Amino acid sequence: MERKCFCIKLPRTDVMHTILAIVFTIAYIVVAAFESQNHVDNIKMNVNAYFSFGHYTDIITASFPAISNLCLLIKRNKLSKVAQDIININESSGMQGTSCNSKKWHCVFVLVLLLEYLYELGNEGFIMLLTPSDYTFYPSIFLIWLVLRQFADRFSILRFYYGQLLDLLNIPWVDKEKLVKYHEVLGCCSTTLWECYALQMTIFVVFSFVLSVSYLYLVIDSYLRSGTLTAYHYVYLFWPIMYCFFIWLIVYSCAETKNMAKKFDKKLSQLIMNDVTNKLINNKRIMHHYKVKFKDFSAMGFFNFDYPLLFSMVSTATTYIVILVQFSGRDDSQ
Repeated sequence: MERKCFCIKLPRTDVMHTILAIVFTIAYIVVAAFESQNHVDNIKMNVNAYFSFGHYTDIITASFPAISNLCLLIKRNKLSKVAQDIININESSGMQGTSCNSKKWHCVFVLVLLLEYLYELGNEGFIMLLTPSDYTFYPSIFLIWLVLRQFADRFSILRFYYGQLLDLLNIPWVDKEKLVKYHEVLGCCSTTLWECYALQMTIFVVFSFVLSVSYLYLVIDSYLRSGTLTAYHYVYLFWPIMYCFFIWLIVYSCAETKNMAKKFDKKLSQLIMNDVTNKLINNKRIMHHYKVKFKDFSAMGFFNFDYPLLFSMVSTATTYIVILVQFSGRDDSQ
């Protein structure tokens, strides 16, 4: 049988992404240092003075792909185990395999980045603002997209097999104990895969949330002061929208994987309740699985990656922006 679960593995492209991410991160730091140094009168000042707050946030953003891929390289044995478990399920169950083809999504994202960049070039006010560091920052943003898209693809494979198990569960003559066994293996794969991504995704979501709130506040505050929307506002709106989309992609991948696992358990509970022969109830393995709950995708124990997290972020962001706008208004009045 053809093995189509290659997206779970750690292919050579991951190593290439890591090398490219490290190169662009170092390039951005060097270029940004030279740019900032030109604005510093005293050459003997500390190196920290060469960087602005914007440079610091951009450096953290640009370094995320390198950090994430290095973490995956360190945990490559776990990724290989997940891949092997998926292949074993694929071969022993006879389920149809799946593969990931994200080329169209990569093309769309590159097109959006290119349009945003051309929009800046099309406005005379931005031509003077575009610096050499921007030419290293944009490739870093694309590398972030590659990391997140790969994360989403790997979880989509798990959701595909959860769906296959759910379809087989509806067939009366299929061995339910064997399906429960496969479901438990998929649950372990989900937990192991999340362990490989938990740290970097938690940091990225928190950092993206802070940046989104900051950008939105700058746009709203500037609009309230000037009363008009300019090209600067539209460009600044692009970045919080992009970071919010990244957050949604991460949360969606985790939440839908959990929901697919719960659908299987819900259907299994219905079969147990409607089983007149009591074969399922008397099966110890099935009943043990019935009592075990699916583990949440936890952000290092601080919060869970689920849809309520998105609502909490929207509520928190709204509160912060309102407070910041009110305080800025008080400063102006005084």
